[in-house]
Amino acid sequence: MPVKSNDLARVCKLAKDVYSVIWDQDNSSYRANQGFVVLEKSVLLFDTGSSAGEATLLDNLISKASGSMVKYIVNSHGHPNHVLGNAFFSKKYSKRGLDIISSENCASVLIVLSKLKKYKGPGKKLSSAEIVAPNIAYSENGMSLSIGPRKFMFIHPEVGAHTLGDTILAMPESGVMFLGDVLYNSTFPYVGDANIEAWIDFLNDIDYSTYAKFLPGHGRVCGKDEVICFTNYLREIRDRLLSVDTKMGRARLRSCFEIKGTEDWKSRSTIDRNIDALFGESQGRQQPQK
Repeated sequence: MPVKSNDLARVCKLAKDVYSVIWDQDNSSYRANQGFVVLEKSVLLFDTGSSAGEATLLDNLISKASGSMVKYIVNSHGHPNHVLGNAFFSKKYSKRGLDIISSENCASVLIVLSKLKKYKGPGKKLSSAEIVAPNIAYSENGMSLSIGPRKFMFIHPEVGAHTLGDTILAMPESGVMFLGDVLYNSTFPYVGDANIEAWIDFLNDIDYSTYAKFLPGHGRVCGKDEVICFTNYLREIRDRLLSVDTKMGRARLRSCFEIKGTEDWKSRSTIDRNIDALFGESQGRQQPQK
């Protein structure tokens, strides 16, 4: 049930000391969810939001729910709506000790962007966004981390899923997974940087005997049925993209993504972003990739 909320986001308890932050989603669904875990004397935060303003609201919610400060941040991947809050948390907490953790692939992208001092990616008004890169990067084999009595499993799909830099944070003792954009719930996914085949394989391998609650990057916290539904959606769009005629008009290309059962899904504008990313603005110069 909800613990704390404001007009844009609400905090819900998923397990002992494990929480989700679910943002109100308009049709663009640019806002991404976060998760956090209350430790003995601090908080581990999964993703930081799309701006300093969003990060400020997030920090207030965490403080009210936990009474503790953020000491660990995990970046699920390098897309801006998941990492641009890093700068806010770094300014507020780095002098008291703050570690930002990601996969090596994600860290390398953000390190380059931090040196360029601007973000070249989807979204508006990002040219002046401050980028703070992770200071701890784990290898493609994943990582386990114990903080006090709690154990965290950092899982990285080696050949990509939503991106090449994805991190899934798994907590087997709580039966909870934070998946970032490796999972969308009733929301159209962005696939412009994806390996769809590997994405499907990863979701197929989830151990449902251990994990029962899943925090998606977009949409409500869900269970096994919603993960399977989303996996089936990826399988269907993969098959449609592989057989697509690249000379189709834009309306026909949309049919690759608008399949039965998605009539009420949010973020419909993402379909056009997918078409641009996979086919180019000419809609036909580029073959779709798995």
